[in-house]
Amino acid sequence: MELSDQWLSRHFDKQALSYLRSLQIDSAPDPVDRYTACLLGGAIGDALGGAVEFISRSAILDRFGPDGIKDYSDAYGGKGKITDDTQMTLFTAEGLLRGRMRGVSKGITAYDHTVAAAYLRWLATQGHENRHVETILDGWLFKQRELHSQRAPGTTCLSALADYEGEPGIAHNDSKGCGGVMRVAPVGLFCWTFKEDWGITEVFDFGVMCAAITHGHPSGYLSGGVLASLIFLILDGAQVGDALNEASSILVKYPGHEETLDALNQAKKLSDSELRHHEAIKELGEGWVAEEALAIAVYCVLVAESFEQGVILAVNHDGDSDSTGAIAGNILGALHGTRVIPGRWLESLELREVIEAVASDLWSCRNWSSYMDDERQWDRYPGY
Repeated sequence: MELSDQWLSRHFDKQALSYLRSLQIDSAPDPVDRYTACLLGGAIGDALGGAVEFISRSAILDRFGPDGIKDYSDAYGGKGKITDDTQMTLFTAEGLLRGRMRGVSKGITAYDHTVAAAYLRWLATQGHENRHVETILDGWLFKQRELHSQRAPGTTCLSALADYEGEPGIAHNDSKGCGGVMRVAPVGLFCWTFKEDWGITEVFDFGVMCAAITHGHPSGYLSGGVLASLIFLILDGAQVGDALNEASSILVKYPGHEETLDALNQAKKLSDSELRHHEAIKELGEGWVAEEALAIAVYCVLVAESFEQGVILAVNHDGDSDSTGAIAGNILGALHGTRVIPGRWLESLELREVIEAVASDLWSCRNWSSYMDDERQWDRYPGY
């Protein structure tokens, strides 16, 4: 069982805590495993929450019992089906990987352009198009037919991408919906692959960039910077609380940071309170907007005594259950690795093998070079 910082602090003195954490470090999973767990964890939270995204907590309890939903339920034609959250997470990763391929083959990365182009491919899978720029519909990910399915895609993502005119930057809207933050976990993974080249402020900016392509309100894109930074710092060995403090110290340097900072501080405060979990989550909001979704996920990570408990807490509330579940699953997976993920959730997870392959590529891409002779990798992630 993986125990939270808060639980450990309540039950052990500083000397005992130091010893326990040394054991945690000694038995830490390898990076590839944590990358895989981060993306699988997000997909599991997404699939679990997708079945209850649009119903209230009281309706969830009426339907699934006093503990709420704990196993996949029918949604989108089956059990274990992912939603737009995981779809867009995968396309974020594809954009990063195609930027890397472009860099090793041409010497120019332009990640803002390659990520935006990947999002346009996702837009095409949803049956929409952009009339302003040419969308190149190639690559391995676009060929995954299961991704060509509408799973309640966010209206802001659809409209912002349909209106995108080819120059990345902050979207021309005032949306702070959670559609920006829900998809940026791969940024933290990718940057940690090249951690010698990335400072934490640059990681934060990278997460902001990816979220801002569709969401123009500061809370909508700064939350993306926080999540990318948390994933990076956790992979680098930071405890969750320390990672939050460091990400917050960067956040405060940006205009419009107040809502996101307040939400994170409230999550930390409530994690140390005696308030029942569902009541604390209600205090944080419903998760439809970015800072609330991030705060709910952070709270669940802080108080959970296991991966399973954290994800279950993150989806059993009144709001955007798939997004809060996805973000919590991303963080918990990066923190603990695949060994803590219940097998029953992995067995029927849609696109599991694709998710695992993308996670592996986010790590192995450090070995790509201009000298490699591997047409398979180019075909997977063309670096135009």
